[in-house]
Amino acid sequence: MLKPGIELGGEIIDGQTATHVKRADLILLSPKYSTSIAYEYGQKERDADYETIFKNVKLTARYSEVTSGIFDNWARSATIYMQGFTRLPPCTLSVTFDGEGKTYDASDSGWTEGNGWTIYGNNKSADRCQSIRAEVSFPRTNFKIIKTWDVNR
Repeated sequence: MLKPGIELGGEIIDGQTATHVKRADLILLSPKYSTSIAYEYGQKERDADYETIFKNVKLTARYSEVTSGIFDNWARSATIYMQGFTRLPPCTLSVTFDGEGKTYDASDSGWTEGNGWTIYGNNKSADRCQSIRAEVSFPRTNFKIIKTWDVNR
C-alpha cells in the first residue's frame, strides 16, 4: 500500500513507499552484470532500527501519593513525560508502583514531546510505594524504553 508519508521526529518517512515489508527480492539482469539479492527485514533488524531511532528519548516522572480525606480519596498516580523526540508512534505505557505489585497499561496513537501521560494506581494508603517503573513498548517490536525512579518521602 502506497502512502504519502508521515512526519516522525521532524522528518518525512514512508513517503511513497510500501509499508510493513518483510522481504524484498531484487533481480538485476543486464548484458554486463547480473545479480540477485534477497533481504529479510526480521525482528532483529526492526528492534535495531527502533533502538537507533529512539536512542535520545528520555522519560521523567511526577509522582502523587494516595491522599485520603473526609470528602475525597485520591489514587496514587505517576505522570510520565517524554523528551528527546517530537512524537512517538503508537505505543503502550506500562507503569508499576512497586508497593501494589500490579502494572497499569495504557495505549496511545502518538505521544508528543513534553506532554504528560498520567497513569493511576489504587487508593490504598497501606500499599506504600518505594519506586515507580515505566516501560514504553511499540507494536511489532521487542524494543522498550525503560526507566525506574525511587519515590522520595
